[in-house]
Amino acid sequence: MSGRDRTRYRAQAISLYQRAVKANPTLAEAQFNLGLLLLEAGNAAAGNAAIRAAGAVIPSLLERFTSRS
Repeated sequence: MSGRDRTRYRAQAISLYQRAVKANPTLAEAQFNLGLLLLEAGNAAAGNAAIRAAGAVIPSLLERFTSRS
């Protein structure tokens, strides 16, 4: 897969996760995955905010993320 394809698929995934989270903000796993994708895309502020939102719903998600760093 080319870098261009990866970028396009990431953008599509971000859009889908954003729609899911907007429809149901308690979908912590979706929030977490959205955060990871945003970080990967270079949007640290939004990525960190999404990960923190996920951690507010399911604290173990935040613990899992901080142990990766």
